[in-house]
Amino acid sequence: MENPFNNLEFQRFTTENWGVERRLEFIEFRLFWEERINRGDLTAFFGISTPQASKDLAKYQELAPGNIEYDKRGKFYFATKEFRPAINPPNSERYLAYLRFVSYGINRPEETFIGSFPDYDMVPVVERPVEPNMLRRILAAIRNNSDLDIYYQSMSRPEPIWRLVCPHALGFDGFRWNIRGYCHTRKNFIDFSIGRIIEIGEERPSDVDAKSDTLWHSIKELKIGPHPELSEGQKKIIEHEYGMKNGCKEIKVREAFLFYFLKRYGLSKKVGNKEPKGQHIVLLNPEEAGLSNQ
Repeated sequence: MENPFNNLEFQRFTTENWGVERRLEFIEFRLFWEERINRGDLTAFFGISTPQASKDLAKYQELAPGNIEYDKRGKFYFATKEFRPAINPPNSERYLAYLRFVSYGINRPEETFIGSFPDYDMVPVVERPVEPNMLRRILAAIRNNSDLDIYYQSMSRPEPIWRLVCPHALGFDGFRWNIRGYCHTRKNFIDFSIGRIIEIGEERPSDVDAKSDTLWHSIKELKIGPHPELSEGQKKIIEHEYGMKNGCKEIKVREAFLFYFLKRYGLSKKVGNKEPKGQHIVLLNPEEAGLSNQ
């Protein structure tokens, strides 16, 4: 059976229903990151007519006079030296996210706002696939506040066992997706790696209140800064790299994610046990994370 999402008429229907605001956002994205745009860029991406593309470009000129000029010879609009974003503030993370999504195969290049991709690559990520039907069952249990029987292989037991859990959220620890939920076996809220669930059994109503998961709902405000043994020049560049102000950056972390965060950034050790060349940042308020530099 033909996939309807690959049908050109379907694509034209969906893109034509995107509002002018989205198209103006696209215009500004191309002007900021690639410094040029033409009507063909709009017609190709949104499936609109050439006259409509001309109207959109004229509308952008009205909203941001002085931002663009037309090159008659090249038949494209280019960003002027006085260009200042008028729709949305520039967002580097969004641009780089497009590169990641294309690299991971989540999006096709033509589905992003990027017109001309730079040469780039990424360190391979060892994927931990999540089976769609299993995820669907988990999402239903979260939605319905249900208990689930799961056949789970933990790393603390040699063999898998059936466990009754009430999932209430999903959590990503930077490497894998977990279920956050109440374990009726251990009588507390813990994380279960979705990739270690072998089978899902019955679903049944639950009386577990997700609000009682205090670690999930508690937020810790951590402060990081450059390693104190770095040179002044090295400290300044670390401050710049991490967007620190006055040698400090505050980060809000769910207490349930605290272990993962500290482990990922190497912050679980005392400052005196860290070599500055290998550990550029340190935790400035270890007591908030239940640690101590003493």
